[in-house]
Amino acid sequence: MGEVTVPLIGSSGGSGAAVDTAGTAAAERAAAEAAVPRAGIPSILTPITLENLAITATAAIGVAFRGLFQRAIVRKTGILKSLWVLNGTTVAGSTRAAVTDLGVTTPEKYTFLYEGAEVVMAGAEVWQKLGEPNLAVTRGQELLLGIMTSSTTATFGKNAAYANAGAAELPEGFAPVAGLVKPKLGSFHLYGSLAFSGIGANLTEAQLTKGGQSVAIIGNIE
Repeated sequence: MGEVTVPLIGSSGGSGAAVDTAGTAAAERAAAEAAVPRAGIPSILTPITLENLAITATAAIGVAFRGLFQRAIVRKTGILKSLWVLNGTTVAGSTRAAVTDLGVTTPEKYTFLYEGAEVVMAGAEVWQKLGEPNLAVTRGQELLLGIMTSSTTATFGKNAAYANAGAAELPEGFAPVAGLVKPKLGSFHLYGSLAFSGIGANLTEAQLTKGGQSVAIIGNIE
């Protein structure tokens, strides 16, 4: 009778080579994600509160140089090519847009990845381009979309307002991001002029006040 080879426990066949089940599963997930057609992944980046694009009204931010920050989740890997805002019926002053990460570059801080140039508002009830970030983004990545205006009367598209400041922040432990304290959906910070902190600069959690409003600012990912 010939020799019988008994496979080792945790091995494949009789070779004795261990099966990397965790690595195989990760590779299979990566392959499945890569197989998803690009056309089937949303290419519009919006604040979480505006993902259905239900723009129900227009309103003024009301405070010059108040930077509004809205949390957004990237739904498609690619390049964030442009940012746009929906102007309301009152067109006045200038606007500026920005994008920050959520504690990735520096733990516990929101680091500016992009700050656009000053844009003079033009055209009532139309989408106006705020800039071209040309920023590489990854599906599942979380960002803050920032916007401010020099005008107290200029109006912008928005969805339903937060019922109160508490509605602009999720409960503790919801949608956590490592290194950050609060899972804010909307927040604001008052600046002294029409300029954010600059690329590479940052804001701390304490500098962001929960609340504000959800302005219709969107991005195009290619």
